[in-house]
Amino acid sequence: MMNRESLKSGDDQQLFTSAQKECESLKEKFSELYILYSLSKNLNSSLQVGLFSKTIHLLKDLLKIEDFCFMLMDEKDNELKMWKASSDTYECAKDVTFKAGEGISGIVFQTGEPILINNVNKEERFLSYKGKINVIKLRNIC
Repeated sequence: MMNRESLKSGDDQQLFTSAQKECESLKEKFSELYILYSLSKNLNSSLQVGLFSKTIHLLKDLLKIEDFCFMLMDEKDNELKMWKASSDTYECAKDVTFKAGEGISGIVFQTGEPILINNVNKEERFLSYKGKINVIKLRNIC
């Protein structure tokens, strides 16, 4: 039986390193799938029972974020419009829309590719609901 030390010798070092990287990649993908599964399960329940706030709290906990909203494409105007958010966010920014290519939301809308932002305070493309909400001061209710 081979142990880790014997795998690390000679040409096996590359195989071992490659396997470690692949393992980390699989862990990340599993985490993403778990989040999508949880979201799907919760959204289905929310739509049936009208418990959408439960989904918002689930996503905040799973993704470790303070605020977000769901936006849908308005086919008539070809722009994103706010659909659902926490009550504070929705009241302050319900009229905010994004055209294709405008801000992070508009870029994702245009390209179809997700963008991960670890710190919105350092991201120039983040438009913070076009100034309607200062994300840091959201707790003060607009």
